[in-house]
Amino acid sequence: MKYILPFVTLSLLLTGCSPRSPRDVKIQKELTGSWSNGLGDTVIASDGAYHCQMTSSDGKITKVVGTMIAKNGVLIDTLTSTTQTNISVPQSVVWHSFKFSNDGRELDLIGNNGATQATLRKVEK
Repeated sequence: MKYILPFVTLSLLLTGCSPRSPRDVKIQKELTGSWSNGLGDTVIASDGAYHCQMTSSDGKITKVVGTMIAKNGVLIDTLTSTTQTNISVPQSVVWHSFKFSNDGRELDLIGNNGATQATLRKVEK
């Protein structure tokens, strides 16, 4: 009886810390690097942390910080801070549909309506 609580606790810890699937690891590896969408550049670290700087057509600069994590075959994009004052944070978007080009140099983020919402292009640094 005295071993039940430690056993249950260990079981819960191991369940919550399950390893990532090989597919998620591959996706996260492909995400890592510098990307551009025409409005600015985004740098995504191997742990999913990113920072982005965008410049609008009128020259206003917006900075964004967040995480993009591959989990269970989807991308979870969480905005944690921004210099844009009309956006509340944190804010998350789950990209259920996305597609890397064959050479891994482009990433299309596809919305629920099936249309591409953003295309990111890998930048050599």
